[in-house]
Amino acid sequence: MAIGTGAGSPGETGAGEAGPAPVAAGVPEGVPAAGPPRGVAEEERPRERLARLGPDALAPSELVGVLLGTGARGRSAVEVGQALLEEAGGLRRLSSRTLAEVAAVRGIGRARAARVLAAFALGRQASGIRLAPGARFRSGADIFRHYHGRLRDLRKEQFWKQVPIPMSHRA
Repeated sequence: MAIGTGAGSPGETGAGEAGPAPVAAGVPEGVPAAGPPRGVAEEERPRERLARLGPDALAPSELVGVLLGTGARGRSAVEVGQALLEEAGGLRRLSSRTLAEVAAVRGIGRARAARVLAAFALGRQASGIRLAPGARFRSGADIFRHYHGRLRDLRKEQFWKQVPIPMSHRA
């Protein structure tokens, strides 16, 4: 959403600056524009805390807020992230939602939903410890580690079959 300048609601000021708060284009007068969380010191905002302390120091709603980037009409990005998590039933359930389901949450939309789902897909790909091409499965644990990240959050059950290749047929 583009940010312009204009008169905000009476008494509203930006984070530590004098003058009217920025107003998002197309937002009716009197409705606060999405922006930095009001009343939160800059160094305590989620993005700054992530830079200073690392991502593990943030709550799931703060991490989702960082992904979203900005809030929506009167709500901070963290508040929108919290609403998204609550509506989905938690982080694990959010990770298996469809684009349409995530986009339907107030303040999200298709672009933000795609960003959130892409982050979950990256996490699944990163957590999927796969054997190198041509490497052999030596135990059930190898098979589990290889496929777990891909199969864990499927919405519909799938049956996969691992077919052993006899030593006499290997190149």
